[in-house]
Amino acid sequence: MQLSLFEDTVPNINDVPLKKCSCCKELLPYTSFGRNRSKSLGLACTCKACLRESNLILKELHSKHALPENYLCPICKKDTDALFTGSKRSKQPFRLDHDKKTGAFRGFLCDTCNTGLGKFGDNVETLKNAVEYLDERS
Repeated sequence: MQLSLFEDTVPNINDVPLKKCSCCKELLPYTSFGRNRSKSLGLACTCKACLRESNLILKELHSKHALPENYLCPICKKDTDALFTGSKRSKQPFRLDHDKKTGAFRGFLCDTCNTGLGKFGDNVETLKNAVEYLDERS
């Protein structure tokens, strides 16, 4: 019958729904994830254990590296004034950038550029393909 099209497609073991962590790639029970209302399931993309580890790495890197004064984002070349939108979050628009695999400090990027690199998975080949795509269509 057509109702079978609407059956739950979430993987589960012993009737416990599972979700894949975007960091460790493991299938884990929903209880392993924090809440995030903006996501379709209402759960964070990263499991609590990976998030804890990431926060420890960032805390250590922040203690070793300070944002220089009068800083410009090395990608978009904007300073704090150009990036300030009036919101609390944009008062400090720069984010500490680090290699997600090694934990090595790379520098500071504005929030937009940092998010962009993250969306491309910090993959140089994918970024080159994006530049080529834009060059061909501009």
